[in-house]
Amino acid sequence: MEKEQILLKMLEKFDSSKRQESRHEGRMNRLVSVISLVAAVLAALVALPVKATAQVQFDGKKCYLSEKPASLRVTDEGYLEWLAPGPQQQLIVRLDEMRLGEVGDIAEVRYLYKADGAVPGAGDLKRHTQADGPCRISGTGNFRIGLFDSNGKGYVEDDGYGRKNDIWKGYLGYYAQVFPHIPEDTKCLTEDGKVNLPGKMIKRTCPDNPALLEADAGSQIEPGISGFGAPLGRFVPLFVRLKRTGPNTVHFTVTIDNVTYLRIEEDGSNQPRKIDVLSICFPKQWPNAKVTLAPISAAKSVLKPALKPASMRHVDIYKEPGRFGGWPAGYSANQWIWDNEIMVAFKRGYYLYSPTSHNVDWSKPNRRCQARSLDGGETWTLEETARATDKTDWPDPSTGGINFAHPDFAMKVGRRFSISYDRGRTWQGRYRFTGIDFGMSSRHAYMVEGEKECLFWLSAPQPGVNGSNHSDRSFMARTTDGGQTFQFVSWLTDEKSIRVRSVMPSAVRTSPSRLVSITRRKLRNDYTLKYSNWIEASVSTDNGASWRYLSKVADTDRGEENGSPPALVRLRDGRLAVAYGYRSYPLGIRAKISEDDGKTWSDEIVLRDDGGAWDLGYPRMMQRPDGKLVTIYYHNTRENPEPHIVATIWEPNTIQ
Repeated sequence: MEKEQILLKMLEKFDSSKRQESRHEGRMNRLVSVISLVAAVLAALVALPVKATAQVQFDGKKCYLSEKPASLRVTDEGYLEWLAPGPQQQLIVRLDEMRLGEVGDIAEVRYLYKADGAVPGAGDLKRHTQADGPCRISGTGNFRIGLFDSNGKGYVEDDGYGRKNDIWKGYLGYYAQVFPHIPEDTKCLTEDGKVNLPGKMIKRTCPDNPALLEADAGSQIEPGISGFGAPLGRFVPLFVRLKRTGPNTVHFTVTIDNVTYLRIEEDGSNQPRKIDVLSICFPKQWPNAKVTLAPISAAKSVLKPALKPASMRHVDIYKEPGRFGGWPAGYSANQWIWDNEIMVAFKRGYYLYSPTSHNVDWSKPNRRCQARSLDGGETWTLEETARATDKTDWPDPSTGGINFAHPDFAMKVGRRFSISYDRGRTWQGRYRFTGIDFGMSSRHAYMVEGEKECLFWLSAPQPGVNGSNHSDRSFMARTTDGGQTFQFVSWLTDEKSIRVRSVMPSAVRTSPSRLVSITRRKLRNDYTLKYSNWIEASVSTDNGASWRYLSKVADTDRGEENGSPPALVRLRDGRLAVAYGYRSYPLGIRAKISEDDGKTWSDEIVLRDDGGAWDLGYPRMMQRPDGKLVTIYYHNTRENPEPHIVATIWEPNTIQ
């Protein structure tokens, strides 16, 4: 029976007994009755078992607050609001258990985050970052968020548990101290001139400590992290992710507003084997502020609606249970279209899940295959080429005489090239680029300029390029003698950006002397250990003799994966269209359109947002005679995890 019901019944009993009293018993008897009632009520309340109650329930989970639980509430929309979060408040959420013991296991929470309140002025921020860091001033959004393994030690089950609690002795896990609303490049200068970053990512290495989110309960995973640059008053994605990539290796990533920091922890001691608790606290008082968390399912209603073509459909080109189909950009060209006849090539292998790499079984045979459509991509027929993939084949020199302008011409371009005069039904040669004296990486583009002349966009490993284990730098080459010899023309990137990887360019001509190329780029920041992956446009106004930066087109992930190459076409109305894979949540295929020859780009056009894993993208794209675009890529979903080849047919004039 609830406490309130017991108390009510006792009061009713007292009132009844009071009416039965004799008038002659006097006030003394009444006083005795009152005292007896109070004693009985107190005894009953003490004897009752304490029932654990959550202050609120959010996203199907109970949420407990250490102090002032009334400052936490759930709105009618189902969002969690935290009013004026302060230094003595800590939020605890019990999660559904997520495994983290085997290689490939992922534990992740995904929310939408919004903060309304004042931020420090630029002067205040500069003054504190030059002294003791922005963590000492209010309004930076400074909070700590962590994922933990309760490790059999029990759970908090009521509000008011305090910032320290013996229940947490034995908990294992990680937390991050983040500054969502300060710029990404914020640094702190100590009195002795040392430069630090304000944020931290910490492993709980003192499991007997009764605090979860305090510095003395763990050790920092070097180096620190900077800000995220998230705006106030607008929902942005907030993801915290742990991924086991080795027996003793855990990747810890935090993403806010599509800015991601990754730290790798390789000490197997005190590592969690599962995750079942989330905790958040604001170590600095943030008066007059309101922090809101929304379920990720609310993204469509609170985030800016995505642009999509009004007319769009997806057609499977190659999809086979237990098999892998991938990388059409690695083996095809945007020029492989003849009216409504389209050809695409890709790698066909066997599916094998991998937690750290592509989901293909390299121990089994894999072959380059082709597929052909005769009706503009509506239906497809598989064509398996005669040659199996064999990287040991040594290319032959070309004897020249290639007619690049033949109406049925097609060319495969990589470290070497092959040609066809019957739309890819048969192929000639495996030729090297005679005259290009340095080694080249694969996956390139070409542009026919005449019977004997052709432009090539290639890439080669170069010293000084900092792109993790990749060191590609893109360049342009030319042949004017039918492919007998080739000449290096120019690098696509200047010396200032040589450290940034550039690979897999896609190019179009916009005037007799103007070329636009878009490349896949990657950079590793040695100081923050943060990767950036994006696609970037360069322009030449002298037929490729020199190039300069034109625009950033799009990010291709949040730095968690390896990016994805673009496919660029010039539409018949003069606009440029680019498609690319997006390898972070929401995973899928996206596109953009430029109406000023690549200087600026539209908002993202979402072709697919149902990807199940990052192993997708590598598009090629063609425009049909009726004006519709055919974007070909490899994809996977949660329902169909095996990567497969898909064509999306869409109308670029019906974006809404």
